[in-house]
Amino acid sequence: MLKLVLNNTINSVASKNTSSISNGLLKEFSKLSIYKNNNNKKINNCKCTNCVCNCKCTKKTNTTTNTNIYNNMNNNNKRYYSTKQNIENEKQIEEDSKIGLATSDTNRGKLLEDYYDGSKSRQDYFKKFRDETTPNKQDPADNFRVRVSVPRPEFDEHYEKQLLPDDFADSYLNSIRPNSNREQEELPFSDNTRFSPFRPVRPKIQKTSVIDGASSGYSKRKRSRAVVSIQPGNGSILINGRTLLDYFPSISYRDNVVQPLVITETLTKWDVSIRAFGGGLKGQSEAARRALGFSLVNYDLGYRPALKIAGLLKNDIRKVERKKPGLLKARKRFPLVKR
Repeated sequence: MLKLVLNNTINSVASKNTSSISNGLLKEFSKLSIYKNNNNKKINNCKCTNCVCNCKCTKKTNTTTNTNIYNNMNNNNKRYYSTKQNIENEKQIEEDSKIGLATSDTNRGKLLEDYYDGSKSRQDYFKKFRDETTPNKQDPADNFRVRVSVPRPEFDEHYEKQLLPDDFADSYLNSIRPNSNREQEELPFSDNTRFSPFRPVRPKIQKTSVIDGASSGYSKRKRSRAVVSIQPGNGSILINGRTLLDYFPSISYRDNVVQPLVITETLTKWDVSIRAFGGGLKGQSEAARRALGFSLVNYDLGYRPALKIAGLLKNDIRKVERKKPGLLKARKRFPLVKR
């Protein structure tokens, strides 16, 4: 674009109307050094300092070459724009330095030559000037309204919900009985009759601990279970209402039951009541042994170290291994027949 910015032209543009702008531009255009004759041709051989006429001027300027560009740096009132200064135009340059660069014809022509944009006629010059001074018209393609955040489909006026068979049934029911849902609005369902797929978990019943001088323990072994309760007494042991000698005929099973009492040295201090069920006698005896150890620990924590070292509080998770298909038992194979 054209970069012609002149002080006096800008002042005339700001103060006068459009017609005066055109007259001022014509007057300034006639002073340009690039248009010397009527045919809009530049005079290449003219070297005058102030050549604004159409005649061929033979006046040559006497120029002096200044080899040192820092000779006149001390004079702050003068402004030099090149190393070649004209002695005859020194006063003119001094005047130009006071009021601005683009006021005299010499400097104006120099600026115009530097910023010449290739205009071939005055019409091109005026056209470019109008394009720069007139505001740009807004493109109609830019006149669009930006929508806010996209609404949900059900809140959009252009959204059409796909009707389902249930929707047709509801619309048909509303057409037959318009007030069919009035009862539901006025008398909503109570919490007892309303369907709730996820009911809250019922709170567990908390048992209050009663200090009655007795403690209990529970354990299991294989498929057997045993519940033991102890209280201070004279050393009686009952298993499912029967004595120890009557219920367990084997001595090893009896030793399993009384082993916690022997380790804690309280064989004659407690009255033991055992309820055993499931499995066999061996499993019941081992389950009763561990349950009796837990009941002693629940009564007094002082018994725990001795019982733990003896291994009576450890759970024995061993169970019978199942029979495998293709084998006689869990691991026994059929005898090898060579013939």
